[in-house]
Amino acid sequence: MAIEGNLTVVWNIQPGDRIELTIQLLYMDRGTWQPTVFSINTKDFCKIMYDKRQFWYKFWTKHITNVDDIKDRCLTVPGTYIIMETYLLVLVASAQSTGPLREGRYKTRIIYRAFDPLNFKERTNPICFEVRGEVFKL
Repeated sequence: MAIEGNLTVVWNIQPGDRIELTIQLLYMDRGTWQPTVFSINTKDFCKIMYDKRQFWYKFWTKHITNVDDIKDRCLTVPGTYIIMETYLLVLVASAQSTGPLREGRYKTRIIYRAFDPLNFKERTNPICFEVRGEVFKL
């Protein structure tokens, strides 16, 4: 998949908010989406957004070219302009690295939630999107 373009943050939250990220992999089985054992949850995404050891780094944040200008803004400052280099995203998994995956339809559900700085209250406008794909054995 070829990835290109830029992002502008329009999320209406406060700059001091804590961002929680949840990523879930689901499998289509007999007409319904079933959860798999693959999921990621981080309570403070902004602290590790650019950490090279994190799953999303090589697929997303590694390719942000203006990191020095926006690193302290994360996704909490509306109007932040994220410039992406054009890159080719190739997802390949092996049974050694992921365990056995069945062939078929999968989707990844990604949810960003914002919490007030004191961590007492979740903001009312989470971001949720899904990426669907198909797994084939080579």
